Amino acid sequence: MKGTSHIGFWMVAFFVAIFVTPIFVSADLVYARLVEEFLSVQSVFGSSVGSAIVCTTNWIHGLLVHAGLQDALTRGVHDSREMREAETYLSAIGRLGAETGSRYLVTLLMELYSVTMRLVIVGFWSLLLLPFLGAAVVDGLSWRKVKFATFGYQNPTAFSLGSHALILIAVLPLLYVVMPFAVSPMFMPIWALVAAFPMCFAISHAQPIFTR
Repeated sequence: MKGTSHIGFWMVAFFVAIFVTPIFVSADLVYARLVEEFLSVQSVFGSSVGSAIVCTTNWIHGLLVHAGLQDALTRGVHDSREMREAETYLSAIGRLGAETGSRYLVTLLMELYSVTMRLVIVGFWSLLLLPFLGAAVVDGLSWRKVKFATFGYQNPTAFSLGSHALILIAVLPLLYVVMPFAVSPMFMPIWALVAAFPMCFAISHAQPIFTR
């Protein structure tokens, strides 16, 4: 599978997971997960950065609300009167369908907030980890120059394996964003350490783009 196909597949899986997760997870579980992750953010980043992450999450979520997304979803949430009408006109099956749809939409609203917060966490960590990942790129380029200078073999198979492994590892933050259970924000530095190895390996075996 080509690299672009890998990326396309995982992007589609990411968006599908956002809308599928509320089917299997209740709003209460999402709320409990949010509370646990709020505490984790404060513990890992400290009060100042932790508050900045929460404020940024609320700001982005507010933009979604002003864009009408929340209103569009809440219009599908049925109140008690609509539940009674559904049962009156469509029997118990109608009420069950209305309740199921309402629970899904409420959970989806909370899931969107959770996804927003995790995306903000990934963004904050990306800024902090950028120098480390940059160093991994420089290290890979250095090894590549050493191979050129010493007439070392640029193995295309090694490059392919390294680049595919890097793509698989690179999508892990997307999986972290949609995980249906609480995950510590410390996931990101661990991810960066794991990603640095195939990144450096793939770059060191990259073929020359321009030949003399």
